[in-house]
This record gives sequence, C-alpha cells and structure tokens, in this order.
Amino acid sequence: MPETYRLVNRRISGSQYAKNMAVLAASIAAGAGGMVAAGVAAGKIASVAGTTVAPGVGTVVGAVGGFVGGAVGTLVAGTVGGILHEDDAVAMSRLLNALVSVMASEYLLDQKEMDAVVDALGKVSQHTLTDLFETVRSSDKQEDVLRAFLAPIFDEVVSGREAFKLPTAQEIEEAVEDLAEEDGTEEAPESDGALPICIPEGWSPTDDFPQVSDDARGYVWDDEGTYAVMVVGSIEHDASLFVVDDVVSGVRLCLSDEQGLISAEHGMSARGVPYWETIVKMRLEAGVQYCLTIQLERADAVAALTAIAEENGVTGVRDSAVYNLAKDGGMIDGVDGGWLIDPIESSAVDRFPMNLSERESFDEMFPLHPLSELRSLAAFIKAQN
Repeated sequence: MPETYRLVNRRISGSQYAKNMAVLAASIAAGAGGMVAAGVAAGKIASVAGTTVAPGVGTVVGAVGGFVGGAVGTLVAGTVGGILHEDDAVAMSRLLNALVSVMASEYLLDQKEMDAVVDALGKVSQHTLTDLFETVRSSDKQEDVLRAFLAPIFDEVVSGREAFKLPTAQEIEEAVEDLAEEDGTEEAPESDGALPICIPEGWSPTDDFPQVSDDARGYVWDDEGTYAVMVVGSIEHDASLFVVDDVVSGVRLCLSDEQGLISAEHGMSARGVPYWETIVKMRLEAGVQYCLTIQLERADAVAALTAIAEENGVTGVRDSAVYNLAKDGGMIDGVDGGWLIDPIESSAVDRFPMNLSERESFDEMFPLHPLSELRSLAAFIKAQN
C-alpha cells in the first residue's frame, strides 16, 4: 500500500500512518486546515484564505489546497483518526506559519508586502508543496528547508523597495546634537529673575488653575489612566518649606481625616539645587486624589510646582490587584493587617493612611496610575532642574 511504502521510506511518521489508515476513505480538503490552522502572520494569511477559498471534497486551491490536500481534511471527517494523532500536514503548517511570521518581522514587511507574500504562496502548486512537506518531514534541519523555500518569495517582494541610504557619521552627530538641545522639555516662563522649572512634554497649557502667584502658569495632563492639573510659579522663601523645622510633622498637622502622607523628601537635584518634595493622598467619593509638591530653592526665590492627579476611568485597579497579590503571598494578616502602612513610621498613623499598593515598587506594574505618573514627574523635575 502507498501509505505503508511511505512509512518504510521515512516519508511519513508512524502516527500519521495510523491515522491515514483509519480515515483514508473520508479524506477531504477542509477550509479550516493548512495555513488557516495556526493563523499565519497575525491572521493575515488566514483572512485571505477564508475569503478566497470555497472548500469542497477534493478541492485544491493555491497555498491552502497544497497544505490541506488529502490528510488534513480528516479534521472534518476523521473523528476516529483524530483521536489517535495529529496530521503531519498540520504540524508542518504550524512550523511554516511560525516561520512566515518570523521572516515577516525580519524583513520588516508592511501590509502591502505581506499581501504580496500571501499572493505568491497562493500561486505555489500543490505538487511543489507536497514535495516540500515530504522533504521537511524527513529532514533533520526542517527550518533550513523551509527558509530556503520562503526566502526567494520574500526577496522578490522586497526587491521593489526604494533604496535606503544610511546617514553619514556627520548627519548622525548633528541629529544627536539637535536632540540634546531639545532635551525633551518645555520651560515655564521666567519670572522676577528666577530660573524656570523644566517640565516634561505632554503637559498642555491651561488658563483654568489656581492663581497662587503673579507668575503662575497652569498645565493639564490627560491620558487613559490619569487626569492632572499642575501649577508652576515662584513663591517667597519665607513662605516655603525651607523655613519649616519639621516638614513631616508640619504636613501631618495640616492633614484632614480624609488625607494621608505618601512621601516627604529633602535633597539636592541633579544640578545641585536644594529641593523639598511631598506627596499627599486625599479620599474622593470615587477613588483617590494625589497631590505632589516640589519646591526648588533659588537664590532670590523658591520655584514651586504643585500637581494634583486622580484616576481616569475605572478606579481602584491598582489597590485591588496588589491586595490580592499580597494576600496570596502572605503579606497581609487578617482583614488589613500589613495593608495599611506609613512612609516613615513603623505603623500607620494618619486617618487615611498609605496602603501597600502605593509603594513606589509597584509603579512599574501600573505606569498610568496617577501616583506612578506623579512620581515620574517628580523624578524628571529633580533630574532637569
């Protein structure tokens, strides 16, 4: 029998032999087989196959027909054989699917070029594909065989690209210099001789903000996770945190029952400017609001920045996720033991205290959370001022 001959000559696996013998008479070409089986190239080829192939008994159409001809049709008719083993053709098509996806990335194909690859595969004869699959099946270097088959197709598709000229060393150097000058920042207007505060890109100017000083400027931030308003200006040194003996105690005295301290930090910026930074949380009807204050001590005034941020959209995702994570990890004892913490003291002291999820170590997991974005803003301010 042909199937037995192919088994003896290592043209088919033992598992495939068993299946073919079980359902040989019912073999058809099914539309769910071949390249469609694994959704080649992020569904690109699958979508083409689904719209251009009308499968029927014995149907062979381009690439899909070549991959599914004969045995793959047992996905429909081969209930008995399907329980035994998976088709060789399915396994081969999965390997081919993966390699097409990889090579599409390697060749940096755009949508039009991917369409061309699909079209070229659709024109390959069934006989060629049958030979290819049998060669792959008996080879110890299956990827090399498939690459050798696919490479001419990919090369032909990209041969029509416009030639790309690499930039010269001088052009690269000039581009880097321009980037360094731009520095990705926006400067707030100078006032009364005080140096401006550099803020990150993405903050939009607004006229709707508290006028805390004559030179104050307002900005808005709005993304899928955070809505924030920021005020930048200058204040008198005597009205700043730099004249307060105990900033932490002073902030706590001003907190209401609906507020809590997240952080209080004093140090020198990357450019040697003394700063104070505090973050306070406040309970809202739905969610939490965070307030960042940064003050930079200049020679004749204090540059001050205040940003208030709250969650956009669904609230409480960070709290819930970290709570469950901490509970599963045994970090929380009882209802909230270990959940409520303090940034300075060994236990929570505020009426609306900081919780475990608000630790900076979780910012990377929730980059769009308002607390994460305020800390990112603070890091930029301290690095650029």
